[in-house]
Amino acid sequence: MSSKLKKALAVAAILLFGAVNLSNFNQRQDVIHVETYRVKAGDTFWNVTEYYRDLDARNLYIFDYQDEVRELNPHLTEKNCQLQPNDLITVHYVKK
Repeated sequence: MSSKLKKALAVAAILLFGAVNLSNFNQRQDVIHVETYRVKAGDTFWNVTEYYRDLDARNLYIFDYQDEVRELNPHLTEKNCQLQPNDLITVHYVKK
């Protein structure tokens, strides 16, 4: 097999592999779930965010996920993330 033919086949294989991966990438659609969680006695900001972060397909670092939850719930920052029973927290996660 000539070197030109080998190069052409290698380039074709790389382009085909890239096209397949790109089509798989475009087909993936992350579904974001948004929930309102009602705080129960004994809940802490840490355990609530840890639970929902574990559901999240993005596999975020816990502190990054907590920052997202704080952005969704500005009232938590005012309360220094101290939770009381019956408080409502909006959480979101990308379904696995």
